[in-house]
Amino acid sequence: MFALGLGYTGGDNPQYNGNIAAMQWATKDFGANTYNFNYDGANRITVADFTGTGQHNTSYSYDKNGNIMSLTRQGKLGASEFYGMIDQLTYAYNGNQLQSVHDVNDPNHQNNGFTDDGSFLNTEYTYDDNGNLLTDLNKSLSIAKYNHLNLPEQLNLNPPQHYYEISYLYSAAGQKLHKATHIDYTTATTTNYVGSFIYQDGQLQTILTPEGRVVVDGSSYEYQYFLKDHLGNTRITFNQSKQIIQEDSYYPFGMAMAGLSHESGVDLPNKFLYNGKELQDDFGLDWYDYGARFYDAEIGRWHCIDPHAENYLNWTTYNYVANNPILLVDPDGMDWFYHSTNGVSDPTWNWHDGSEYNTGVKNSDGEDVVLQGVKAVVVFEGSVDEKLGTKEKGDKGYDGKHTDGYMDGEGAKTANVTVYGPDGADDVKTYTGYTMSSDPSKYGVVNDGIYDANYDESGKSGALKSNWTLNARGRVSTYWNNPNKPNQKDNKGNYYLTGVFIHRSNNSGWAGGDVSKGCLLISPNDWKNFNNQMNGVKNFKVQVTRTTHPPYSLPQTN
Repeated sequence: MFALGLGYTGGDNPQYNGNIAAMQWATKDFGANTYNFNYDGANRITVADFTGTGQHNTSYSYDKNGNIMSLTRQGKLGASEFYGMIDQLTYAYNGNQLQSVHDVNDPNHQNNGFTDDGSFLNTEYTYDDNGNLLTDLNKSLSIAKYNHLNLPEQLNLNPPQHYYEISYLYSAAGQKLHKATHIDYTTATTTNYVGSFIYQDGQLQTILTPEGRVVVDGSSYEYQYFLKDHLGNTRITFNQSKQIIQEDSYYPFGMAMAGLSHESGVDLPNKFLYNGKELQDDFGLDWYDYGARFYDAEIGRWHCIDPHAENYLNWTTYNYVANNPILLVDPDGMDWFYHSTNGVSDPTWNWHDGSEYNTGVKNSDGEDVVLQGVKAVVVFEGSVDEKLGTKEKGDKGYDGKHTDGYMDGEGAKTANVTVYGPDGADDVKTYTGYTMSSDPSKYGVVNDGIYDANYDESGKSGALKSNWTLNARGRVSTYWNNPNKPNQKDNKGNYYLTGVFIHRSNNSGWAGGDVSKGCLLISPNDWKNFNNQMNGVKNFKVQVTRTTHPPYSLPQTN
């Protein structure tokens, strides 16, 4: 039904920093399609080149605060079989607040994608003192009331023919409980949200499940399932008979691709779509409800300030996931982060406000996979081929004693260290490290894995003093046994190290001899910055991951 492949170092624009370079997907109805992405120096998407069914190229530009300045989109032209340019948007701002968005004034642009709805004024968006949107002339929208959490309670849409209104009721914590729509001051529909149960006009209509939904029609119940991509976007909705009910594809930033989406026409449309959030499409509003804020996918912006804006001081508070919507998701409109695509494999780390994140998937035992939050994470990405280099007299850092064993010497191969620090999404920094100890065959090395780590008050003494230790100086799994401590083997025959710290090499960069008896090293040039970033952290995680290149094999001692 749906197949997806992500490329990082391949495609037209290879990426070597974790950005997704290419996305390929295939479905029965629309065949194989590919996006190749490019980014600017701040990891903001700038180009999405499309090949496949139709034309869906997009491009973006930004100001220094991360506000979108221009956006272009190709797409299907109405109900015809033709494709062309549907959006050439230009944005104008007062500070970080959007003032206007203008598209080309012709039928292809105004009848597809974003529409100006007849408004080409210099000021089309206005705000209250809290930074919440009050008017959007491009949608003939005015918001009459917000609650104490800056959630909209009454939205009025006033095209020439009718008066439309959408009203919301929330719990004290901000959970949506009730929605009503009105046409010419008469109630048209009511929707009640009771946990996972959704009632339409007083009748139970849908029950949300971890795998999709149950559609209720009188006394009959049909189980339907959602196939999602790496961002949690619903791509295929199908039933127990494997009949496809709905297929959805998305431009970057979440607007639906008209040419690559369809509904059966006879089944209840699924509105839990982009990032799995519910589309509010009443009267052409077309916003997604993320819980803390509503998101406008047509223009790629929020219309209210981030409740956790203090975590993102370098960004406009209205931007969506730092303008990298191919890699990042926003679970509730407050903080963004990324994680393993299936929730089971090792997580990739970034800031998420809160102590845990439920991935929405289950493990082999049927249990929810929940990632636990931590204060900071130190990731060593290395190789079993890491080695120390050489220096000669006259070389910078040569200590006058040793010609080999230097982290920064000729021929050295080191590890990359990424620290996801305690100050949020902007506190991610990289350093040079080393994971293979001074003499792997003598001292052993820390095994690949994720370890608890902590700040040790007494710390490691001596010239290479450190307070950062793994497993509270306790047992840490190792590739090799340690001949110097032959008894360090558990009852299953697995060897382990103790007293493992993260510390620097000598100031000269020399890491030979017994500088590292299995410990993880940070370059002396980075040691001060590493400690400054980790300042105040008491408990954190350390992840060690290496690449192994066959036919290299790890020596074993029995």
